[in-house]
Amino acid sequence: MAKEKKNKTQPPATKQNFPIVGIGASAGGLDAFKKLLPAIPESSGMAYVLVQHLDPSHESMLPEILQRVTKVPVHEITEDIHLAPDHIYIIPSNKILTSTDGVLQLAPRDKNKVNLSIDIFFTSLAEVHKECAVGVVLSGTGSDGTLGLKAIKEHGGIGIAQDLKSAAYISMPQSAVKAGVVDFVLAPEDIPAQLLQINSSYKANNVFEDSEQVIEDDNEETFEKILLLLHQRSGVDFTFYKRPTFHRRIARRIAIVDKNNISEYLSFLRANDDEQDALFQDVLIPVTSFFRDPKTFKNLRDTVFPDLFQNKSTGDTIRVWSAGCSTGQEAFSLAICIAEFLGDKSTELKIQIFASDISEKAIKKARSAIYTKAEVEKLSESYLNKYFTKNNGGYEVNKRIRQMCVFAPHNFLKDPPFAKMDLISCRNVLIYMDAFLQKKAFTTFHYALKANGVLLLGKSETVGASSDLFSPLVKNDKIYSRKPVPGRFMHVATERREESMVTKDKTATKKVANLTDFRKSAEAIMISNSPASVVVNEQMDIVHIHGDITPFLQSPQGKPTHNVLQMAREGLAFELRNAIHKAKTSEETVIKENIPVNTNARRSARAGTESNNDVGQGKQALVTIEITPLTNTVDIHYLIQFQEKIIPSVQDNKKSSTGKASAAQKQNENLEKELSQTREDMRSITEDMEAYNEELQSANEELQSSNEEMQSLNEELETSREELQSTNEELIIINQELVDKQDQLHAARLYSDSIVSTIRHPLIVLDKDLCVKTANAAFYKKFDVDEKNTEKKWFYEIQHHQFDDARLRSLLVKVLSQKNSIDDFEIKLKLPKVGERNLLMNARQIKNERTQEQLILLAIEDKTEEAAAQKIIDDNKKRAEKERKLLHDFFTQAPAVLAILKGPEHVFEFANAAYMELVGQRDLKNKSVLEALPETESQGFIELLDKVYKTGETYIGKELSLKLDKKNEESQLLYMNFVYQAFKNNNGDTEGILVYAHDVTEQVMSRKQIEASEKRFSNILEQSIMAIGILKGTDMVISFANAPLLDTWGKGDDVFGKPFFEVLPEIKDQGFPELLQQVYTTGVPHYGHETKVTHFRWEKEETRYYNFVYQPYTEVDNSITGITILATDVTDQVLAKKQIEESENEQLMLARLLKLATDSAAVGIWSLDVVSSKLKWSNLHKKLWGYDEHREDLTYEDWHNLIVPEDKKMALQKIEEFKVNHGIYEVDYRIKRANDGAVIWIRSTGQYHYDDIGEAHTLSGISLDITEHKSFTEELEIKVKERTAELKKSNEALKKTNTQLDQFAHIASHDLQEPLRKILTFSMRLQDNHKAELSNEVQSYLDKIEGASSRMSTLIRDLLNYSRLLEHEKLVEKTNLNDTLKNILNDFELLVDEKKAEIKSDELPTIEAIPLQMNQLFYNLISNALKFSREEVPPVITITSRTLSEKQIKKYPILNPLRSYVEIIFKDNGIGFEQQYSEKIFTIFQRLHNRDTFIGTGIGLALTKKITENHNGLTFADGQENVGASFHVILPFEQPR
Repeated sequence: MAKEKKNKTQPPATKQNFPIVGIGASAGGLDAFKKLLPAIPESSGMAYVLVQHLDPSHESMLPEILQRVTKVPVHEITEDIHLAPDHIYIIPSNKILTSTDGVLQLAPRDKNKVNLSIDIFFTSLAEVHKECAVGVVLSGTGSDGTLGLKAIKEHGGIGIAQDLKSAAYISMPQSAVKAGVVDFVLAPEDIPAQLLQINSSYKANNVFEDSEQVIEDDNEETFEKILLLLHQRSGVDFTFYKRPTFHRRIARRIAIVDKNNISEYLSFLRANDDEQDALFQDVLIPVTSFFRDPKTFKNLRDTVFPDLFQNKSTGDTIRVWSAGCSTGQEAFSLAICIAEFLGDKSTELKIQIFASDISEKAIKKARSAIYTKAEVEKLSESYLNKYFTKNNGGYEVNKRIRQMCVFAPHNFLKDPPFAKMDLISCRNVLIYMDAFLQKKAFTTFHYALKANGVLLLGKSETVGASSDLFSPLVKNDKIYSRKPVPGRFMHVATERREESMVTKDKTATKKVANLTDFRKSAEAIMISNSPASVVVNEQMDIVHIHGDITPFLQSPQGKPTHNVLQMAREGLAFELRNAIHKAKTSEETVIKENIPVNTNARRSARAGTESNNDVGQGKQALVTIEITPLTNTVDIHYLIQFQEKIIPSVQDNKKSSTGKASAAQKQNENLEKELSQTREDMRSITEDMEAYNEELQSANEELQSSNEEMQSLNEELETSREELQSTNEELIIINQELVDKQDQLHAARLYSDSIVSTIRHPLIVLDKDLCVKTANAAFYKKFDVDEKNTEKKWFYEIQHHQFDDARLRSLLVKVLSQKNSIDDFEIKLKLPKVGERNLLMNARQIKNERTQEQLILLAIEDKTEEAAAQKIIDDNKKRAEKERKLLHDFFTQAPAVLAILKGPEHVFEFANAAYMELVGQRDLKNKSVLEALPETESQGFIELLDKVYKTGETYIGKELSLKLDKKNEESQLLYMNFVYQAFKNNNGDTEGILVYAHDVTEQVMSRKQIEASEKRFSNILEQSIMAIGILKGTDMVISFANAPLLDTWGKGDDVFGKPFFEVLPEIKDQGFPELLQQVYTTGVPHYGHETKVTHFRWEKEETRYYNFVYQPYTEVDNSITGITILATDVTDQVLAKKQIEESENEQLMLARLLKLATDSAAVGIWSLDVVSSKLKWSNLHKKLWGYDEHREDLTYEDWHNLIVPEDKKMALQKIEEFKVNHGIYEVDYRIKRANDGAVIWIRSTGQYHYDDIGEAHTLSGISLDITEHKSFTEELEIKVKERTAELKKSNEALKKTNTQLDQFAHIASHDLQEPLRKILTFSMRLQDNHKAELSNEVQSYLDKIEGASSRMSTLIRDLLNYSRLLEHEKLVEKTNLNDTLKNILNDFELLVDEKKAEIKSDELPTIEAIPLQMNQLFYNLISNALKFSREEVPPVITITSRTLSEKQIKKYPILNPLRSYVEIIFKDNGIGFEQQYSEKIFTIFQRLHNRDTFIGTGIGLALTKKITENHNGLTFADGQENVGASFHVILPFEQPR
């Protein structure tokens, strides 16, 4: 299965303009997948990514399972796999999946975190693919997928959930539906059809196009109508919202409601108010969460809040505005952040957070302050516990945080803003607006903030063109400070007048004029009208200047300004103001002509007043102004054009005038002065009026802000009223609960009355005068009285005054006066019928708080029987104490080791004398075992005690070792038999442990010595070359058999413990049971000589001959418990002897030779006592060394004195080495035999044996005469040397032959190539020079000659290359395979371009190789890949490499596991081949296709194989027909030296 997954063709890289469907599931998901996938068509145009909660410890079989139910290719996701349509991708186990642009990436799963793999993938899918993302949540437990679907919806994607009826587990789909992030709820088999409909709708509405213009131009009119309809429904004008986002939201709604185009959708929208609301909510994009971008809130705490709260005193107010708060998480996050910053001081300041949003639905949820588990999932546990309370499965913000926040529907672009704010947060709202609305919003926020107030924006937002209003406060974060500059805020309800919206016909077809920049509108007029001009905005600030305006406008002294009215020269401001006002009112061009202006007059700092001298010296001119409103701009602007006409001065006129004219002139001057003064007065009045207007406007704005706040507070009061109503309802519920409580109390009273009446102990109630008020039935019964003789009687009178006791009187009085109680007061009374009784009396005061009545409740208990029982108990205790003392004396005096441990800590309560002696008289009393005997901690005894204490099960230990520290001595090793037995109390709970132990050290040590001795004996038997075994019991059970005996039997180690004749049943009928029984019974050994035995050796029947001994096996008491077997296989000797007997002429000679061979094969056994140097030899060994067989006094010196001096040092040194190494030695040396002085070769094998402290005490082994073997070896060495010399001569001759063959190959190549070149040349000349003269048949023959010649030339060249590989000399050097590949690709450059091939390569290693042969190898493989490509399919050749691990090397037996190898893979997408031909293609001249289809000689791959073999590597291939092939070349990094 794994191989199939690896070999499957990977999806190609594609443009990401198609839907990507993420499908998440958990428990029950497999069944849902099996229903969903078969319904997906093969060409749906979508990619599907399945994310399933999988077991991290097992490989997933999901791809194989699901591939069976669908024809769409199923892939298990690998690193960086491409997303392509019409493919299904499945997450592997133990991985986290994310999506980047067109690629799926895997990361290890964090085992310490909750597995939310669906949320993680859906979120990354939404961020990358936005509206192309589709999320599907199927069956599963938990809520994984809900947050992911929320992210998909926020980015404009589609959310689908499985219907609850078909889901095996409903938690996951139910969580998604409740969160409101699901667009469709469907059965799994219906989901693909819905996806196809969505895909089709997206394509029809150009959602996948890269262009910003999603909706075509001819649909723009329809789009404007949708905006108008939405404005009328919601009161929000979306004209200046970013068009692409709005277009895509409309396209999403078209897909959801299944409409074909935007026109159909408009008709549906007009008739469906719910859809208008749904579109409104979609457009708002409610993206929010608690503490979104945590770094921002950290910067608020660390940087902003310290300055904000620095100078605040108790009772001061902090005002915060959260503009665009959505469902309230942002506002509550700010409140929590402030509460965390202030800590305990938060109650000293008044925190007001005004949270506003245009969505009433969002505000309603925010006011409820209740959020789902998924919505608070990112909050820490401490925040949840501190600021939230659980409420019906959700989490409610606590009252302290709620009281900080006021929520109100509010459009900060349209409604009056809140004022005097310390902080405004408007995050991720402005990104959906164009520059005009952004500028307007920043102007509003600048007005609303206090001096140095703080503005907080989203991470993708900036102040942009409004940088003159705000300055950055925190670098790398979007926190700004208000600049102290004049604001430009003017409250305008909307740029599109409301009245026009109401009266405008919904079906109007007139297109809305395109709004352009004021510069474009103004410049169009300026170009055609060249006079000096300026463009001003509604605040009269100059935003653009054209031409020289100094004759008309001049900067005043003092504070700089761009206000056109303040810059106007004397005489022009008044007319300019009136003209602008008229143009603004009429929205038409206004012209004012011949306005007298002193163009050289200097303006005063405040109002532009001028002196008489200045006027007299100024240059008079008539100015014409033209005011043109620019109504087709985003923001209304005005173009002001100036034209000047010069007037001759007064002095010039005087010189040429008469006296009469002079008087008229004087009168004119007076009139002008008067007019000038009038204008000056009017200017002053006007300026004062402007100041008053500004103050009124400011007051009006403040009133509007206050009104807005009052409206918010009114809504908050409304909320409070609702809370009071809720509280009233709670009081009603509480009242009902009180009624229920009263009923319960009544029932409880009846219950208590029943208890009092039925209780066995007498109860009596006395009033404050100690008269009997009432008594229970037990009292009347106990004292044999009735109510008539008891109630209302004085307590001391009843029972014949027996209760009249002085002490009791005193106690009862104190109960009333001092509220004391009587506890267990004992009194003796003589009761009728029952005699004297011991009574216990208890009393308590009862006081009725309402009536102040005081009563006494007196309870009487008869303790007579209890006292008698207590006496019996006391007697039993005394008897038990006596028995305990006896038991203690027994424990103390017992010879065994005894102790009692109490409690789970195993504290010594008792230890007898034997125990104290064992532990060296230590102080054990009230100490735990670990404290008193610390050396036992690591010996396992504490764990045993813990187990016995916990389980109560008795533990019995046999011969356990115990190390105890002794004073002033080394630690002592003991062996103990002991019992740990738990003792329990009356409740069955374990109280402690009884320890009983017995010292068995001497027995164990003795047994170990015996076992060591047996081990030494066993080693001797094991090392013996003779077959030795031991059979035990009458059943002859095999208890020991050395390796020679097992080999003799032809059996393995599994024979131990089995009866002998069960292992060898075939010899039962050959007399062996009787022989063994006879030896076992009589104790007389049996010697078998050359006995014939037929049995199965290694499952093959054989007939063998043995010399053997059956020796009785005796114990210490001489009892026979088994049989010892000693056997020698003499089959070869017997067969040889039979051959000798069959030969009449050589019978005697062969008999002697057989005896000699038998004697020479004998083995001597010996054992040396290292301490005493006493040597024990077998008789055969003595004879081997030339000693008398009966001699018993042989020593170590008798052994090594016979070793020849040349070999002695070597032999003894080797034996000593193995004494240290604890191994078995084998050494060959010569000896000079004692009896005859002969020098013979001996092979000695032996081993040292050691005691418990590691000292060698015995050396034992065997000796064998190898003189003949040595002689044979020496002769063999001589022959090997002679043979080596002959081989050397042959090798030299072979080299000469190879040289001659190489020369022949070169000569043959040249001689064969030359005639072929001539044939080819003349053939081509015939075709070129005589083509017209040749018939078609002749032309065909020439073509065949030319083709055959070319093939023959190629064949000769390839054969020559192949023969060169046989050269023995290898010029190996470091070869960079990257350079080799680069050279080859240069050779194939034209062919690659011709075939449009793509060649991809990893970084290749540098190895030791013959560079020329590496060139040949790469050339052949790349040539093959290009040659055998499929028609009309561009070849794709991938060359990868990897270093093989040690485990991978072992897969190939011919590779040397001690070397490092690299595997280079040449993979192509060509015609491929069937796998059955994977070996045939490497055979020389073998081809899978004819020459007409693909040219070639069939030598290329044979050359490749030969090159890899020359480099001590291997090559193989795998392929699939019409899919491609992979050629694997494995080479060592270094060549053997």
